[in-house]
Amino acid sequence: MKFSAESVVAPRLVKAGSVTVTIYSGRIGRYRTFTVYWRAAGRSHRKTFSHEKEAQKFAREQAESLAAGQVHSPSITSTEVSTFREAERRLGDTAPIHVAARAGPTNPPCPAIPARTLRRLS
Repeated sequence: MKFSAESVVAPRLVKAGSVTVTIYSGRIGRYRTFTVYWRAAGRSHRKTFSHEKEAQKFAREQAESLAAGQVHSPSITSTEVSTFREAERRLGDTAPIHVAARAGPTNPPCPAIPARTLRRLS
């Protein structure tokens, strides 16, 4: 594939707050493409469009939602939240939940958890 100096276009940056979404333009065969690139939740993402206006609209929406903190991530149910809070309440200051979870019937008790706490949790 041959490139000339005129065909290389600098990427466009769409900013919202401290978030920057990049639009790259290019060609696939004889067709122009516009690729929107962004990073969220530690991963990179991209989406390709055939029309520049669509790419700009998507990039603007994506940048605004990321700046507002709307990152798609696994959600937690209200039942899981109440279970977590109950576990925290029962443990108090004795040990973190992940340490207490290790000390179960298949694992020997962790030395960080007193035996009376383990009996109380059962």
